Amino acid sequence: MGKIWNIDTEKCSTIQPSGPGVTPDGSRTLLRGQTLIGQDGRLPPVQGAVLVSKGCCVCQKAQRTRRQCSQCDRPACPSCIQQCSNCSSPCCSVCTIIDGQYEQVLCCGCSS
Repeated sequence: MGKIWNIDTEKCSTIQPSGPGVTPDGSRTLLRGQTLIGQDGRLPPVQGAVLVSKGCCVCQKAQRTRRQCSQCDRPACPSCIQQCSNCSSPCCSVCTIIDGQYEQVLCCGCSS
């Protein structure tokens, strides 16, 4: 077992990485669909990235008053929030369905 962990440091320093995404100088390039994670565990800022609006998740209008949907946890304006007829939780109109037989608003959790 001792032979497995013995590493020759001279050999390790001369090994050059190879394979797809590695340039001849040893620096790595990202392949399509890959992302780079920094030393702090966070993604680096992307140049030209579009900032997410702080408006309603349904109508995209910038409203001062927003409530959090109990199903998807996204903020929605009062006109896009509906209350579930069964559990009374506030849900955005994307996370609710209208029961056609009884005309009730049901959240995704209560509709199944």
